[in-house]
Amino acid sequence: MPHFFRPPADALPPAEVRCTSLRAEPFSDGKRIRIYLDLTPFQQPPDIFVTLSDLTGVEIARAHLIGVINSRLTIIMHPRNFSKQSYTLTATVDYPELGISNQSSTIFDLS
Repeated sequence: MPHFFRPPADALPPAEVRCTSLRAEPFSDGKRIRIYLDLTPFQQPPDIFVTLSDLTGVEIARAHLIGVINSRLTIIMHPRNFSKQSYTLTATVDYPELGISNQSSTIFDLS
């Protein structure tokens, strides 16, 4: 664990860490999407996988954040083949060394 990470008093063990909020907001340029992700407080920094897929399941963007130390994240994604339609946004909280993973998804519409 990095020496600069100090878990808060209400931090949860890895098996209980969850995404509490997940939403997407497109930029007006139509080329980028801002992702807002909130996590429960954690004792150990998790890895986060974020994927953006169309409703047929084709992945159009992804991000992998390793050893996240903040529970509130903002990510800018630059999707390929981006158009005005509905998408599925998925965030996975992962502790690969412990074999613990959980997932949250939301659908958002750009049409």
